[in-house]
Amino acid sequence: MADIPPNHPSDSSGPASADVALATLSQPLAAMVAMWVCDGHGRILAAHGGSIPSGASKLADALAGIVRIDDAAAALTAAFFLGEARQLSLAVTDYSGRVLDLSCTPLRDAADACWGWTVQLRDLAPMRIAHAQRDEALHAMNHDMRAPQSATLALLELRRMNPQSITIEALLQRVGEHARRALSIVDGFYEAARVERDPAQCGQIDLVDLVFDAVDEVWADARAANIDVSLAERPDMAPCTADRGLLLLALDRLLRNAIRFSAAGAPVRCVLIGEAGSWVIRVIDNGPGMAPSRQHGMGFGNRAAGDHDARIRTAMRHGHLGLAMVHAVVLKHGGTLTLRSDEGAGSQFDISLPAADEEPRQQASPGG
Repeated sequence: MADIPPNHPSDSSGPASADVALATLSQPLAAMVAMWVCDGHGRILAAHGGSIPSGASKLADALAGIVRIDDAAAALTAAFFLGEARQLSLAVTDYSGRVLDLSCTPLRDAADACWGWTVQLRDLAPMRIAHAQRDEALHAMNHDMRAPQSATLALLELRRMNPQSITIEALLQRVGEHARRALSIVDGFYEAARVERDPAQCGQIDLVDLVFDAVDEVWADARAANIDVSLAERPDMAPCTADRGLLLLALDRLLRNAIRFSAAGAPVRCVLIGEAGSWVIRVIDNGPGMAPSRQHGMGFGNRAAGDHDARIRTAMRHGHLGLAMVHAVVLKHGGTLTLRSDEGAGSQFDISLPAADEEPRQQASPGG
């Protein structure tokens, strides 16, 4: 590296200022591999990052221990070319073949003289993935939102061109349905994002109370659809360590899904039973059921919680975003979500959650 005299006021002020510079830097969208603050001679004054080679006191040695030698030399030459204190960012490659972003920023004193540098190595892959997932989600949302809006505009145009083609009452009903569909899409995207973003706030809860509350929440919609929703079987208590709000949201989605697809007068049953160290919340409807191809599109299975984005993208393509959110909630609690369904014979969703403290009792008492 070119020998550039340090410009900070004194040797003692450099490290203190370096600590301040290091503490104030933040890169929330990119994975930080390493960060250094060095003086004008390239001596390291402060460092941060698990990938920093131990014992390196010079920036050149530290960089060479992480990125390929040619890349390190090019970066240092560019950063200190002819002693010009300027900011730059360039791509370098580490010894595993990973492409990293190396950025150098001059540090200046009160007289605007450069006394040192902050040098950062970042893995931009997480940021690029996040941007790609955001673009895909926006594209899917734009696509899904167009359908109800286009249908509404088509109805209004039909009424304008031929007032006798549809009555005002029928028009209002259809427009209301499309508006509710659009709101449901927005809610689904928001809930999916919230489940992924927010950590679970777990505590000791009773699943019996949770299921009763979920049934009460959907009572008005069930009554409007002439559908009876009940907790048919349950133990006296079902202790579980969980985030009550998230589980209530997931169960609410399952129950509303069952109401939506059930014929008027058909019951929707909930069952809460203990099975081999777990509690199983079962939602059973008498709807049209699902063909195997539709079930495969949901992407259920024993995936890790980190596969959430893949499940969401699969769900967006197949129109099951609400169920993907339910699946994400269940996985966040170390549980499983399974579906049993035959076309024309209804569907059964099972949420299996680890029990807390005591072993679940196998028998279930009638609901009440």
